Amino acid sequence: MNTPAVSPAPIQWLVVPWGTANTAEIFNALMSANVAQDRFHFEPHHETIALKPDLWHLPAGGLDLDKACKKLMGKEYFKQLVTMSNLIFITAEPYSVPGAVGCIVDGKFIPGYCYENDVLGDGKVSLISTYIWENLPLRLDLPALAPSGRRALAPFILLILATIALDKLIDTEAHNETLACPNDYCQEAQDIDAFFARGKWYCEEFCNPVLRNALSQGKLHADQLKAVKRILNRARGIPANEGYDSCFISYGRPDKEFAHRLYRDLKAQGIECWIYDEDSLPGDETWAGIDSERRFADRILMVCSVESLGRAGVKKELETQVDEDPNKLIPVSRDADWLDEGFTVDRGLGNLMPFLRNRNYADFTTRPYVVALNRLVKALHWK
Repeated sequence: MNTPAVSPAPIQWLVVPWGTANTAEIFNALMSANVAQDRFHFEPHHETIALKPDLWHLPAGGLDLDKACKKLMGKEYFKQLVTMSNLIFITAEPYSVPGAVGCIVDGKFIPGYCYENDVLGDGKVSLISTYIWENLPLRLDLPALAPSGRRALAPFILLILATIALDKLIDTEAHNETLACPNDYCQEAQDIDAFFARGKWYCEEFCNPVLRNALSQGKLHADQLKAVKRILNRARGIPANEGYDSCFISYGRPDKEFAHRLYRDLKAQGIECWIYDEDSLPGDETWAGIDSERRFADRILMVCSVESLGRAGVKKELETQVDEDPNKLIPVSRDADWLDEGFTVDRGLGNLMPFLRNRNYADFTTRPYVVALNRLVKALHWK
């Protein structure tokens, strides 16, 4: 068997509030992001940076903060910071670029974008402007955005930190603004409001396929994606661990009825599941599609019975998962016979049973179905 890949090390950050940005609120958001997960670390660092707006004004309004940022990065101090970690500047100044048109709010022109990522194009420096976010009218139907009667910085900062974190790992620029996706490079803060109102993480049409490919190719680790989702939870004003692992259900044809019942009941709990008969599409390459979905899932629910574990397809899925990461496996017991000491699951030159037998299993054999289901749902909840 192959040795499972080691999870990539956390990404380190250095965040420098710039100009008139509210340092206390930014630091609170950074601490909230750090508490929510342990895959990325945002290190607060307060550096007073003199900004001369008259030097960076654009004819259409707003400040060319890209140009100002590049000027700052010419200083030896900031060059040294970038060699040590990723660097994020956060400013309350209006941000724009040459030719940008800005947006109109209540008849008032507000220049620039909400934020711009990776201003130097080297993957190390990012820039966030909170100007539009702080100057738009409140949405009273989204109280998490304005707990004190004004737009709070924390939701916005957390949302953008999560987006930048993902962008540092993989290229996720493909998007559609109408889908209210957090990875939308928004030109208006209302686009971000739409994400909060939508209440989902990433858009199904553009981002999810990119994330699946990145996980399948090893460019993104499941723990890193979960860390980003935890930060997004905090941005939405809910507990960081409010979520469930996604599931790939592996089963043999004799257990089809049970597997589909389990699939329906888990989805009814809001748990993302994939099962071949329901989710594969005509024309899909069978095993390539199965492997992609299996790698994308957080957990593999392996329906265990003597008949299912004797099927060639189930053995292939089990062997591949054992090679890649056996810790994702959750055995789901359908009968007691597969637990007999003499029962083996032979594939190639090895017996795969030890990888199932050394894990606690979801007991649908001796427990009532509802009781076993509730225990499984509890196991899938983020810890």
